[in-house]
Amino acid sequence: LLKCLNMLYLFALILAAVNAHRGPYPGGINSVPNGMDLVATPHGYRPSKCVIRHDSNDVYLEYDETGTTAHYRDTGVTKFFAADPECIANAKELMANGGLRNLGAW
Repeated sequence: LLKCLNMLYLFALILAAVNAHRGPYPGGINSVPNGMDLVATPHGYRPSKCVIRHDSNDVYLEYDETGTTAHYRDTGVTKFFAADPECIANAKELMANGGLRNLGAW
């Protein structure tokens, strides 16, 4: 029970620190739109729907205004991930507010 309480306390401290430093959102973590769960990435916390998860490390990515195309070299599979207007807006906000150095990156 004590370990669980310590973990909850640590989690609360981390959330408070992220919110105090406005986190990856201009209005702080409380400004995240409803339904957008945050995911820890090497580039900081991002909305889960904006994070592409790959089944392989051997991937070549192509980007354009319509989305991202992932070519998995080891399997020969190609997948297209359509651009999401909310994710694009989030990325623009992040870069306008100090870029990667203010994201809580690993």
